[in-house]
Formats: sequence, structure tokens, C-alpha cells
Amino acid sequence: MEPERDPILTFGIPRCLNIYENFPYVVKSAINPEGKYKIPFDNPAVSFRDNELLEKQLYIFFRQFGIDYRTVAKGLKLGLAAQTKFKKNLMTTAASLINEAKNKGRLILVWAGRPYHIDPLINHGIPELLTSMGVDVITEDTVPVDKNQSLADVDVLTQWAYTNRLYAAAGWVGKNNHSELIHLISFGCGLDAVSADEVRDILKGYGKKQVILYEDNYVMPTSKLRRYKSCQKIR
Repeated sequence: MEPERDPILTFGIPRCLNIYENFPYVVKSAINPEGKYKIPFDNPAVSFRDNELLEKQLYIFFRQFGIDYRTVAKGLKLGLAAQTKFKKNLMTTAASLINEAKNKGRLILVWAGRPYHIDPLINHGIPELLTSMGVDVITEDTVPVDKNQSLADVDVLTQWAYTNRLYAAAGWVGKNNHSELIHLISFGCGLDAVSADEVRDILKGYGKKQVILYEDNYVMPTSKLRRYKSCQKIR
């Protein structure tokens, strides 16, 4: 499944390569849920790049359950509207937190990670611990960057939406004295290896330090908090 094109998140990049589209085939071959456990396993081809195509793809899948085209089209329209509203709400909330933090002299932490890092079982409740310390936390996809922002100064390939958001967020943090960035990494390979170095260099250019939390290496949050407190002392 490809992500929706959003100029704020992708900066006009035409395609975001995604290895996760192969995960269903790995699950089928390694676990075989339908054959071993009688659990139906569906992995229809779905793309969010074109709404008309998405509508047809969804109908092809759902018609096996007796759902007609009109119902699919209505559901898609409502779903896209809800997604748009949700994104706007996120941006509005983040903007409110940023303004309030500026007025009260509080620190804004940009929680820069992948979508699955929002799962408490993966992030170990660190966002809640940080907010309990009087820190406002926003995610990298809610940073109010200019949608026409150029990434020409980035020294690596900028064809992936996720890493582009990281670079843009790092640039925003560098320009705003009341903010810092925490970069969450779960594996440290592939794009993470490249993006971590580039985020470090962007922040370094503004005289700021990079803070990385390896979510797959630690279970207890205390070591992460010590790293964050070290960052506070550096400031």
C-alpha cells in the first residue's frame, strides 16, 4: 500500500518506495495462517495515489462479501473526509501546543519516528513520561513546515516521504530555539542508517545535538530518560 501524496509530507516527491508491501507474502510463506490455523488472510493490492483507482480496487475486494459499488464509494468518501479532518485536527493541536510552549517558555520535543512508534508496546510509554516532566511533545508529521520547503541542501537521496519528513522536521527544530528532536529508531538499518546521519548533520548545522532512542534495544524507559536528561543539560 502506497502512502497518500501530500505536498506537506512528501514535498512533491512522486513515489515513496515501501518494502512493507512484501510483508504479507512473508507472513503467508512463514506462518501460512489460512493453511495451518484456518484464519483467512487477505492482502489486496491497494493504492492511495488515485482515488478513482482506489475505489475500484476496494470494490473488487469487497464484492466477495456482497457489498455493492455504491456502498464502497460512499464508504471511501466518508473515510477520506475523516482522514482529512483527522490530519487537520493534528496540525491544529500541534500549532496550539507550539504557541503555548513559546508563550510559557516550555520545551517542544519533536517525536520523530515511524507510524508504528505510536504503539505503547513499542515506545514503552516514553511520550507520556516526557509530558509528565513538563515537556510538550509533537510528532514529526505535525511540524508546521512550509509545504514548498526545499530539500536541496540535503546530502542524501530524497525520494522517500518518511525520511523527507525527518529532514524537514530537523530543519524546523534547528531554526526554533525552544525545540529539540528525538529520533526513534527500531532497527538502525536501511533508511534508518542513512537518515540518522543526515538528521545529525542538519541539527549540527544549527548547533544542536541529536538524540536517538533505539526502541528495539531497551525495554525499561529509565535509560531513555537519562539520555533525554543529558540532552537537557547540554542545552
